[in-house]
Amino acid sequence: MNKNLSALVKAAMLAAMSAVLMLFEFPIFPTAGFLKLSLSDFPALIAGFVLGPLYGGLVVIIKVAVFLVAKGSDSGYVGELSKAIIGLSFVLTSSLIFLAGKSNRSALIGLIAGMLLMTAVGALSNYYVIFPLYSGLYGMDLQVLRASMPFVLLFNIISGTVNALPTFFVYRRTERLLKRF
Repeated sequence: MNKNLSALVKAAMLAAMSAVLMLFEFPIFPTAGFLKLSLSDFPALIAGFVLGPLYGGLVVIIKVAVFLVAKGSDSGYVGELSKAIIGLSFVLTSSLIFLAGKSNRSALIGLIAGMLLMTAVGALSNYYVIFPLYSGLYGMDLQVLRASMPFVLLFNIISGTVNALPTFFVYRRTERLLKRF
């Protein structure tokens, strides 16, 4: 099979897994129920590490699109936009840094840097883009939304950790498995 076609098929499989995992998201803060945790970035990170950053980013975009088709949006597409922005920042950063060294050390540095950048991008995009969109769509007080920023920061650190840990421990085994096909 053509190498590009093979990578695309593997990315599609990982995107399907990612979309299914996204269906099992759940809120972790009762006062900020819009922050929902899932393992859906885990397959995207695997794609980024094994197939390359472009495929990791593609998995993020496909998972959000499939999620929208399967479940729809209860946020006027604003939450899904946020998931795409934050997921792309995490997966692309992590996989680009990993690609530079392709070692356990570069994987760890990449995952930590990706998590930190994801947290920063999440804070900035929520403060300047996502919260104003929510406010406009639902007539919510922008200052009340912005008061939830500490939860956003903590959530992104938790989410990054929950997705980075399994990636770090299984990416080598997954790489061997995916290279066989």
